[in-house]
Amino acid sequence: PELVILGGGFAHAEELILDSARETLAVEALPPGRDLVRIVRAEFGHEAGMVGAALVAFEALDAGAT
Repeated sequence: PELVILGGGFAHAEELILDSARETLAVEALPPGRDLVRIVRAEFGHEAGMVGAALVAFEALDAGAT
């Protein structure tokens, strides 16, 4: 993947997880992948799961309306 996004409950442990994940990526991943992948925190933080669930619900409602 080009982007790994940490959200939901992981957003609370951002400082612990992001640095460790980036270090592991730098050591363990093979090039060129390790040079392309970014690991970031979700913009919605701990609310990312709720936002995603709401999007799925709206899409389901929209699909049923057609």
